[in-house]
Amino acid sequence: MTYRAFLRSLAFILDQGFWHEEAALEQVLDALPTRQRQAKWPRRLIGRIFTTFSRYTRPSFGELSRFLRGDKDLQADLKRLTAIPLIVWRPGDQTRPHPVLRISGDLPILKSVRDLASFLRMPVNSLQALADVHSREVRTLDARHRHYNYRWIQKRSGGQRLIEIPKERLKHAQSQLLECILRHVPVHEAARAYRRGLSLRDAVEQHVGQRILLRIDLQDFFPSIGVGKVRQVFRHLGYPSVVAMHMAGLCTNVVPQAVLETTSSNHRLSHVYQLPHLPQGAPTSAVLSNLASYRMDARLTGLAAYWSMQYTRYADDLLFSGDSLSAAQVSRLRTQILAVASDEGFRIRRYKTKVMRAGRQQSALGLTLNSQANTMRRDFDNLRALLNNAVRHGLESQNRDNHPKFLEHLAGRVAYHRSMNPKRGARLDRLLSRLTNE
Repeated sequence: MTYRAFLRSLAFILDQGFWHEEAALEQVLDALPTRQRQAKWPRRLIGRIFTTFSRYTRPSFGELSRFLRGDKDLQADLKRLTAIPLIVWRPGDQTRPHPVLRISGDLPILKSVRDLASFLRMPVNSLQALADVHSREVRTLDARHRHYNYRWIQKRSGGQRLIEIPKERLKHAQSQLLECILRHVPVHEAARAYRRGLSLRDAVEQHVGQRILLRIDLQDFFPSIGVGKVRQVFRHLGYPSVVAMHMAGLCTNVVPQAVLETTSSNHRLSHVYQLPHLPQGAPTSAVLSNLASYRMDARLTGLAAYWSMQYTRYADDLLFSGDSLSAAQVSRLRTQILAVASDEGFRIRRYKTKVMRAGRQQSALGLTLNSQANTMRRDFDNLRALLNNAVRHGLESQNRDNHPKFLEHLAGRVAYHRSMNPKRGARLDRLLSRLTNE
């Protein structure tokens, strides 16, 4: 085996295998002849690689190749051998999840694009069209030929949010990936949104009654999670690069320019939507947003511990709480949070960053947190006034947004208040029952 072929094969094995020090060493040793598996040079090589590159972000094949070509220590080690070792790649060993992941259940083994197409029960050419790895959606003028329907909605805080709704065929493929793969992958404990069995109360409980509460919002959360991070999720699950690329393609989207021209939103919003990103409206996006944010959650949890604080994230809302900090310490902490978020590809909504100390109202996620998790008084008063007016003047007189199922919508809002504050909920229930009995 020539030296160049040896380096190319070595880079390929590291690129296709798991990005974890022990697993990478095991994969390299498995590919070597038996007599070389006790040698010290593979262990030293893996140590240098993981010292050079981040343990959390896998380098590309090109970066690995350049590192190996320039590694003088590897060259010196190989010169001591009588011959360049023969490397044999065993692809069947590469479809296991990352060793540090605690997967619940067995994931489907998919070694090729053909395997993925078979798993999704569609022809390979249909899979390639839906995965759209070349971002043809952005150039598709005829809405009938697009993979998504698009709808702009107004944000409460102002501005607009784009809802990208996958069409039936793509939605079915995404749902299969969600139920058969993504649902079985654990997210970071700090991630509290989009998790079965966790309520809004669970998301804020540990921040109740703290001396200081810091609330920070991430800007454009879903569109800021690009295809690279999504692909990395599937690579960590053990899927080969080309399979992970098509899985990521199925779960991300680029928005046609014609759709963006229908809104007055700012230039940055248009820019992020024209890069492959998580579409808000796809069944896979919520779970993938948590998985793709795992490293950020781990880093911010460590940062919070350094300041003797607690950290949780509910979608794009970052919450830190704990003992009181001075104004200078809060400023340092906020700068450090900004640096971590920026390093992870996110931006902070500076105008929505709030520091709330004990003695004043502390609120997050529409709840007050001073002594117990409770609904905001103004929200309760507004809903009570709406129900009173509906009783007096008729239900439809209050349906200013033309909600198609307005009574069910009101019942859901009342149930939310009841779950957080039974006394307030009972007062709202009495008004709601007068509407349902009419």
